[in-house]
This record gives sequence, structure tokens and C-alpha cells, in this order.
Amino acid sequence: MQPFHFRLERVRRIREHLEDRAQRDWSQARDHAQLQHQALQRLESERSDAAAFGYGQMDLELRTAMYQYISVLDRRIAQQRTVVSEADAREETARQRWIEARQDRESLDKLKEKQYEEHSAERLRQEQNLLDDAAKNAQSL
Repeated sequence: MQPFHFRLERVRRIREHLEDRAQRDWSQARDHAQLQHQALQRLESERSDAAAFGYGQMDLELRTAMYQYISVLDRRIAQQRTVVSEADAREETARQRWIEARQDRESLDKLKEKQYEEHSAERLRQEQNLLDDAAKNAQSL
């Protein structure tokens, strides 16, 4: 009997490659989202530090400058929150693409396993038939 050959092996390898690429894309999107979250945290920390410093000042000019600086930080924080939400959305989209690619590859892996089991069962049946025929021939002699 012929050795096992999965007819869709090329398709399976292509899907495996697509899964790897989708996983890399998701990883990059996740890293980018984490960087954007960290940038937002830095801005929020900077704002709280500036507020704590400014509120402790008795000088009116320093307080006025602090309010202006906090106003600028608030605008930057709002912009960064938009960037963070977009990065999170891109990450989720990339993660969904990776999950779909993984499921596509896994379905072919299961099909390959099933066909291999069928091939093995057929091979065992043929071997058993050969043994049965040999036993019959030995008895008839």
C-alpha cells in the first residue's frame, strides 16, 4: 500500500503561513496598543504631578501658568485617548483575523488526522486480509 499523502498539504502549509503572519500582525498591534496606553499613563501622571505642584504654590503667576499647562495636557490626554481607542480597535481586529486563520488551519489539521486514521485503518484491513489469505493457503496445503 502507498504511504500516506495528504492531498491538501500545500493548502495546509499556506494556511499555516497565513496564521503565522496574522499572529505577527496581532502581536505588533498589541505592542503598539500597549505603547499608546503607556503614553496615556505618562500624560495622566504628568498632569497629576503638575496639578500637585501648582496647587502648592502661593504665587499667582505660577498658578496661572500651571492652569495653562494643565489645559494643554488635558487636550493632549484627550487626543491620546482617541489614539488609544483606535489602537485597541486595530488590536482587536488583528486578534480576530488571527483567530480565524488559526481555525482555518486547525480545520485542515483535523481533516489530515481523519484521513490519516482512515488510511491507517485501510492499511490494517489489507494486512489482515493478507494474513487471512496466508492462513487459508497454509490450511489448504
